[in-house]
Amino acid sequence: GPEAFYVLDQDPVVIKEKTCRLEDEEPLGRIFDMDVIDRQGMPVSRAILGKPPRTCLVCQLPAVECYVGRNHSLTTVMEAVTKILEGAIIDER
Repeated sequence: GPEAFYVLDQDPVVIKEKTCRLEDEEPLGRIFDMDVIDRQGMPVSRAILGKPPRTCLVCQLPAVECYVGRNHSLTTVMEAVTKILEGAIIDER
């Protein structure tokens, strides 16, 4: 799907805190996967903030396990995304 890259002159851990807050607390946050890369090119993980891995959109396993293992069909994942989008639309009314 679509992707974007932003270069910010801020502490990568602070940025990761903000992206985690968006992913975890905003109604549509679940459908975004916001990675943060530090100045040395290394990813900043949720673990550094004491947060658990993100869960799969379909089941409760860590998302990376389902992604790598291709545990769910594209149709099943898209149905889960559709439910999230519909929920956000209903919440806005």
